[in-house]
Amino acid sequence: MSYLVVDPELLVATAADVAGISSTLSAANAAAAAPTTGLAALGIDEISAAINGFLSLQARQYQAISAQVVAAVNARIAQALSAGAQWYAGTETAIATSLRGAEQQLQGVVSLLTGRPAPTTPSTPSPSTPTEPTTPTTPTTPTTPTTPTTPTTPTTPTTPTTPTTPTTPTTPTGLSATYSTASQWDGGYIGKYTITNASATPISNWQLQFTMPTGSAVTSAWGGQLVSTAAPQYSVTPASYNATIAPGTSVEVGFQAANTGTYAPPTNPLITGTPGTSTPTVPTTPTTPTTPPTLPTGGTVISNQYGSTTITGGYVVQNNAWNNPGGQAITVSQTGFTITTENGSAPTNGAPLGYPSVYAGVHYGNASTGTNMPIQLGQINSATTSIDYNYVPTGTWNASYDIWLDSTYTTTGVNDQEIMIWFNHQGPIQPVGAPVGSTTINGKTFTVWDGSNGQNNVMSYVANQPIEVWTFDAMDFIDHTATMEPITDSWYLTSIQAGFEPWNGGVGLGVDSFSATVN
Repeated sequence: MSYLVVDPELLVATAADVAGISSTLSAANAAAAAPTTGLAALGIDEISAAINGFLSLQARQYQAISAQVVAAVNARIAQALSAGAQWYAGTETAIATSLRGAEQQLQGVVSLLTGRPAPTTPSTPSPSTPTEPTTPTTPTTPTTPTTPTTPTTPTTPTTPTTPTTPTTPTTPTGLSATYSTASQWDGGYIGKYTITNASATPISNWQLQFTMPTGSAVTSAWGGQLVSTAAPQYSVTPASYNATIAPGTSVEVGFQAANTGTYAPPTNPLITGTPGTSTPTVPTTPTTPTTPPTLPTGGTVISNQYGSTTITGGYVVQNNAWNNPGGQAITVSQTGFTITTENGSAPTNGAPLGYPSVYAGVHYGNASTGTNMPIQLGQINSATTSIDYNYVPTGTWNASYDIWLDSTYTTTGVNDQEIMIWFNHQGPIQPVGAPVGSTTINGKTFTVWDGSNGQNNVMSYVANQPIEVWTFDAMDFIDHTATMEPITDSWYLTSIQAGFEPWNGGVGLGVDSFSATVN
């Protein structure tokens, strides 16, 4: 781009000089007019007169045309130069005004950014035109600059997503594994993974993988087959009864671990499986109520540590607060009972506070009405029992059946074998002994524990899913226990009991109804 610098005053002076030249030429023509038009007579004859007249006419015409041309040319030149001077003067004024406006806007931006008022710069008066000087223009009051619009932050271009390298094997959508610790002790602990299928299709052939921390090793597992024992990596595949996980359900995989040093949970869980196309038929598992039941306002209250009473059907209800003297009370109805007071607390790695329960048979010399127990196992065709539990979401407790067996006929004292069925439990508690496997009885899946409480053998069946209402044959559990314990048909069934073992809390836990019939 080129720039032209023009001095308007110089153009005005030049126009004046050109006008002066025009005046000088006009004067010269006028001076020459007389000699040209006033030629001396050449003769007095007619020819000379004619020639003289012709030449005089031509001279006059020349002078007239010359004067017109000179006047027109000089007038146009002067007019053009004067107009050019005015145009350049006007352009200079416009440029100066524009620059002042830009300066004011810049000062406004600086003021906005710094918070200081912008200095006021008076406008320079407009220069006068060449033809007629004018009064300098009154300085324009600077317009408050418009607050500049904050520039819109340009949208950051979306970075192309780097394709995720698929993990092999792929975890199906909706399949997850949640870890929890059932119990801990010096040198070991019980861990559990709950595998949940939140999808709309069944998942089969699942596999669980996890990494044990340094100093820990899995010693046994249940709810699945431990197929890899190369510490610290472990892999568990399904048992025969839980190979397929129905939509909206879960299975549990437990293990016992030995550890040295500080406890740390396993890491890097990976659960895989194959989505199915149809939903298998699975037994409906009653859910645990989220709100505690209303405590009974009537009924018989038993607060004595070993107090008991009889209800409809001749069944015995006992407080049995053997580890909590004076801190437990139950309210008894015609068909069951509810825990209404529980003031004690027991360590979760030890014995519970008691076993408030209802039973059929004979227990420590106290027999239910019309019972045929003790009875030899070989004489029993069935031992049908039914229960309807009420659960609460607070406290630490289990809901359990007790099936008592003895190698001899006895109505007092401690029996030789206890079979416990954990229908439900809450808190970091576990049965005595250690898990030895799992089994499915009458459609319900249980983790099996074997141990001793120091007085008798205890075989425990912990339900993988809470059971609230159930009717079953107690002989199914007796027969399964007989495959692992020295129980024969000559042994005696002494009682069938249903109740709760609280470690702390548990007010509102109750048995709505109970029955047991041995044929």
